[in-house]
Amino acid sequence: MRQSRFGREVRRRIVERADPAVKEGAERYFKNRLRFLGLNAPGIRGVAREVEPLLEGRPVSQVVGECFRLLHSPWAEERHVGIALLGRNVRRLPPTFLQDFEPVFDRTVHDWGACDHIAGRVLRPLVSTSPRWRKRIVSWRSAVQLEKPAERVPTSEVPQNVFMQVRAHMLDTRLTESKPLKRIPT
Repeated sequence: MRQSRFGREVRRRIVERADPAVKEGAERYFKNRLRFLGLNAPGIRGVAREVEPLLEGRPVSQVVGECFRLLHSPWAEERHVGIALLGRNVRRLPPTFLQDFEPVFDRTVHDWGACDHIAGRVLRPLVSTSPRWRKRIVSWRSAVQLEKPAERVPTSEVPQNVFMQVRAHMLDTRLTESKPLKRIPT
């Protein structure tokens, strides 16, 4: 997918803050399965805060489109900026968001870190705001059944949407066994 002007600005800001030691450590930790530019989590959140004003005044469909483009990036940090921006705009997401998001997720999310970030920053707030969205998200856990326990299956062999199943199950368990989440202020 071709990078937009916004995507190029996100990359520029990440690269100017990148630390080769962070890049090396992350690649070693993930056994070179993911590509990194070298920005840690606080730096990623900082970039997301800095670039968010560049999206002000745009229709929510354009904001979501830019986030989806970032999710297609080969660089983990750019994907995480896209996730952070979706999370920062969760109250504005259109009713068709999940329908549009599912195929993007299946094509782009191949690691537990991105899956956890999406579940925590995007899906959990959605689950707490609408019974319709909660029902759809929780239904993902039954989409595909694992033949082996997830921790024994190499990442390359895990079906694409199994990440969503696992996180949906965890969200469902968390919601049914604990106090209900507070609604997001509007």
